[in-house]
Amino acid sequence: MSIKPRCAFYIRVSRDKGDYQRQVSDLRRIVGKDYQLDEDDIYAEKISGFSSQDKRKELTRMLTNIRTGAKKYAMIFSTEVSRIARNPKYGRQIV
Repeated sequence: MSIKPRCAFYIRVSRDKGDYQRQVSDLRRIVGKDYQLDEDDIYAEKISGFSSQDKRKELTRMLTNIRTGAKKYAMIFSTEVSRIARNPKYGRQIV
């Protein structure tokens, strides 16, 4: 039995857009069974993409888990770059 690489999802919706289940479903379809994904590997929040990182609790949690070695991911999936950040300069700092 081979061990599947672990992945994470970063999901963000603007507060006014509501539900993020569509993004989770889309990413689950793309990933299929090629990666290991646990519920705590899904970082989802409802907040503006222009918000500072200190206000983006799930993004901060994901980055902290990665930086401290608490979680090791082979891949991080998001439906589009704007989910990570609306400001390109800030987005480049994250990735």
